[in-house]
Amino acid sequence: MNLGAGNDDHGGLYGNKDNDDGEGATLLNCTFLQGGGLPRNHGYLDNCSTITVFINGDLLDNIQMVNKGMKINCNAGVVRTNQHGDYRGVNTWYLPEGIANIFSMHELEQKYRITYNS
Repeated sequence: MNLGAGNDDHGGLYGNKDNDDGEGATLLNCTFLQGGGLPRNHGYLDNCSTITVFINGDLLDNIQMVNKGMKINCNAGVVRTNQHGDYRGVNTWYLPEGIANIFSMHELEQKYRITYNS
């Protein structure tokens, strides 16, 4: 899904692999394509993700720092963000060093009816 204008600059996902306890969310199955990363202006619907998280701040409104951030467990380990924004009415965590704009299917199902063919 193409979300709008953006450049094709791709950042890596840098996280520490600490095992500290605490609340977190899972973000799974984002992979790099051979020879390059995922386009920054595309969004990916993930049925395993429990949160919506974007790398492209140009697509978000009202990005702000929040007191209670999010710990995200992903393929790269653990990453944290305390920046939050809005994409067309969808609450979104902002992680500029991530690898993709991920929509949590679970979160979208709370707002919208999603249909698809398998």
